[in-house]
Amino acid sequence: MKKNLYCSNPLKGIVKRHPDGFGFVILQTSEKAPDMYLSRPQMLGLMNHDVVEVSPIPNKSKKGLFQAKLIKIVERAQAYLIGPYMPISHKEGRILDSAFQWGEDVKIYLKEDQKFQKGEWVQVRVLYWPGSKQGLTGEIIGSLGYFPWAKEDVVRMVREHGLPAHFSKDCLKQAKALSR
Repeated sequence: MKKNLYCSNPLKGIVKRHPDGFGFVILQTSEKAPDMYLSRPQMLGLMNHDVVEVSPIPNKSKKGLFQAKLIKIVERAQAYLIGPYMPISHKEGRILDSAFQWGEDVKIYLKEDQKFQKGEWVQVRVLYWPGSKQGLTGEIIGSLGYFPWAKEDVVRMVREHGLPAHFSKDCLKQAKALSR
């Protein structure tokens, strides 16, 4: 690895959250580079897969390794979140960050005409990001229903990962030809 990689500021990378609250920046570079460490305080407001700009700081205790100093968030990875709804009151609920990907639970304030049941999977549009004064807050844009069976869980996975739910005629024709 070339030494000057860490002299060029800022560096761009993708955030990977650890369940314990700290994280790493995986650099987006053509050169091989080790991941850069982000402390718990720097992870406040960051979600898994956010694209960030960082400045490298040599780690004095571990020669050749670097910590990252967060400069800014370049791009948010997830504008929509999915999870089972947990009611708090008739006007408020949560989606728990059970996979430790968002940094905090999602607060949801229901509109007057919205009614959702405990455990119902919902899709939420993010209104305020983690670390903001409001905290991670979103609005429900739709229900995905309940997922007691693995077969039905495919719908949740398609939505959660932003996969296409419908395919073009040409795509279906090509897939059919492969199955022969």
